[in-house]
Amino acid sequence: MPFFTINDAGIERRLRARLTPLEFGALAWCIIIVVAFAYLNATANMNYAPDFHIYMDAARGDPYFYYAYWSMPLFQALEALPGEHIAFVLWGFINIAGVWFAARVFGGSGAIALTSYSFAFTLFYGQSIGLIAAGVALAWWGFARGWIVLAGVGLTIALIKYHIGVPIGLAIVLLAHTSWYNRIRVWLVPLIVTVASLIVYPNWVGIMLDTMAVRPAVEFGSIGLWSLIGAASLILWLPPMLVPPRSDGRLRAARFIALNAAAALALPYFQQTGLVGLYVLPIGWWGLLGNIGYAFFWVFDDALEILVIVPLILYGIAVSRMLYVVIAPRTVSSSTSARI
Repeated sequence: MPFFTINDAGIERRLRARLTPLEFGALAWCIIIVVAFAYLNATANMNYAPDFHIYMDAARGDPYFYYAYWSMPLFQALEALPGEHIAFVLWGFINIAGVWFAARVFGGSGAIALTSYSFAFTLFYGQSIGLIAAGVALAWWGFARGWIVLAGVGLTIALIKYHIGVPIGLAIVLLAHTSWYNRIRVWLVPLIVTVASLIVYPNWVGIMLDTMAVRPAVEFGSIGLWSLIGAASLILWLPPMLVPPRSDGRLRAARFIALNAAAALALPYFQQTGLVGLYVLPIGWWGLLGNIGYAFFWVFDDALEILVIVPLILYGIAVSRMLYVVIAPRTVSSSTSARI
């Protein structure tokens, strides 16, 4: 199982590489189903994209909105387009491009991520995980290139969905090969954007908290261990955080994968669509396990709950990898220990 390293040349090479046949097929498949969803809704009044409709309603002034309000201009721009079906298709394309970009940055399989059940679910419901994954990747790439402002822009995008963006954003900042000065400076962009959003949309934090109290997020599709063992699941954050810091790229990569898996397992609320953020990482063929979600059509909710095995397996592998890198003799070359 290969793990990526934060390598400028590697990222640039992947971003410039031509589409593979599998990537091309996956991108074509995603584009087709987005257009098909829009067409079916226009002609057969298919009830689709409930999350996207929430975004569009919020752009029209509905207070029921769960994301950071600096995303509001994007949704207002989409709402201003001539026809909601056009806006839905464009929104789908944004998420498709975001997943492809994130997979290229991290060296994961774009084909697996784009054709996963969780991403098909994302496209049908009109959710935002592709945009969030792009923000995470942009932050990682920004640090890799030493472009701290770009990294800050990526963090700002990731923080739109703050319950995922905060822990993963902190992981990126802590794992980056940079100075503590840059680790502090990178937060200036999110801070400036937050202040600007409060000027344009006063009291949006209070409005959002009221919304969460009146209309809490739907538990359907939420996976993880919090619902089973509660706060005890927080212990899963400790192994990847307590490993002694080292510049070894294998260790940083394993810690980042472990922290992403811990987010899926130990956050009080984690939609299975968030697993796309794991699939864009270099996890080999393990991402194919996520397609057990297609069993939802036969066993309904249980299939989505079973998806918890994906982050469980990846967490176990990543933590094992960290222990191996820390315990193994330093004389072991990266070429002989790049796979487990």
